[in-house]
Amino acid sequence: MRYQVTAPEEGFSGEIGGVTFAKGVATADSTAHRAALAYFRRRGFPVTPVQPPAPAVEPEKKPSRRGGANAKEDQ
Repeated sequence: MRYQVTAPEEGFSGEIGGVTFAKGVATADSTAHRAALAYFRRRGFPVTPVQPPAPAVEPEKKPSRRGGANAKEDQ
């Protein structure tokens, strides 16, 4: 799972515990940055889960009313 971490100092850019912040915000992976996330929580950094984007749902295709195998022939 991924987490968004906000630095206490607004606008901070740099690295803490292997996590890179840009303009006060970083994204950390719970597996790769386990220790860093624990540190951030202990120190009171806001740590919020990032929801993965929902998969795009394609609109259902309606069958064409023109042409095709079921079209009537001109008389």
